[in-house]
Amino acid sequence: MKTVLDLVGEFAALNDQKVHCGGKLPPDAERRWSELKSFYDLLTAHNGIARRPVSRHFSALDIRRRVKDRQRLRVPTDLYVVVKSGEEFFAGQVMNVSRGGAFLSAETIFPVEAKLVLFLANPYGGDTALFETEGEVVWTTESLEISDLPRGMGMRLGGDDVHGLVRSQLDSIVIETLEQHLSGLDAGTIAPYFLERESLIL
Repeated sequence: MKTVLDLVGEFAALNDQKVHCGGKLPPDAERRWSELKSFYDLLTAHNGIARRPVSRHFSALDIRRRVKDRQRLRVPTDLYVVVKSGEEFFAGQVMNVSRGGAFLSAETIFPVEAKLVLFLANPYGGDTALFETEGEVVWTTESLEISDLPRGMGMRLGGDDVHGLVRSQLDSIVIETLEQHLSGLDAGTIAPYFLERESLIL
């Protein structure tokens, strides 16, 4: 039988395929992506879901092994960030993050293609919790006229990360956040009909 981690892995793989296909999958795959996205969004929602400990626990190692396509798999966060542009500094909040990018909620919005420096804290990073990364603004809530997000910017992170240190930090945030969400599931509140149809065990 499948576990919730298998569905997360399937969604992550379809997510990558969708980007490589220019944003549109074949009809059956697009339907499956939409279905899994709804489930994943529910799974990672910050609130509205009663959580209780269950016997099933997915470790960070389980997630690394079974959810391989993590480049664009976003997780919700509420991390504070300091943004540097030239010699000026601005405060913001990271609302979600993946291994390659993030959405920043901020009062000061920079134009698309603006190059910035971000100072982020990885809550799971131990002694190396604070790290610096180059970022490029890819889109803004204003440029895309998005109304269901707070004022902010979608950013590509990492820049010239030749040693993979930034990707490693971002990946750590993704994996540890997933571990928290996946280890506190209640089958009665997470789409029970969907779980039954998928023959899923927690």
